[in-house]
Amino acid sequence: MDIARFKQTLVENSVPEVNDYFKALWYAAKGDWSMAHLIARDIDDEIGYWIHGHLHRAKGDDMNAEHWYEKATKAYPTSSVDDEWDEILRAIST
Repeated sequence: MDIARFKQTLVENSVPEVNDYFKALWYAAKGDWSMAHLIARDIDDEIGYWIHGHLHRAKGDDMNAEHWYEKATKAYPTSSVDDEWDEILRAIST
């Protein structure tokens, strides 16, 4: 999905027809950490692990986040949580 179109869906109340990467980020952006986490924890690849780490970092659970970043082979981010969300979005949009 196009990044601009995806961001436009954030003003809507229903999740767009997208894959689980986008769904997890959509729910995270909408403030529904629990639903985002439910989706991310079932994605068994490096992008899913990255999203999972991001969610724990956003929640302030750094120890758990570190575990998921390691599984994703990603360094713990130094950027803001919002900037990382955008980085993940760019990565899955390519």
